[in-house]
Amino acid sequence: MQREYIKIITPTRKILSLLSLTSIANALPGEFVRIHRSFIINMRHIDEVQSNEVLIGEDLYPISRNYREEFFKKLGDRKLL
Repeated sequence: MQREYIKIITPTRKILSLLSLTSIANALPGEFVRIHRSFIINMRHIDEVQSNEVLIGEDLYPISRNYREEFFKKLGDRKLL
């Protein structure tokens, strides 16, 4: 029954929250970017971008069409983060 919850994964722990992904996205600093309706990532932790996926550690996260343009724009500006 985790449908209403979001999972926040940090290097040290996992947190379940009832906040919406949109409200969290609006509160996060600029190094975070939404890449899918289900995922927000920290640009500083990207290990590799593979076609339509982002590799962070051993996990692959999809980049959806709706968020692709914003992600690649921020990726191009990554040196500014």
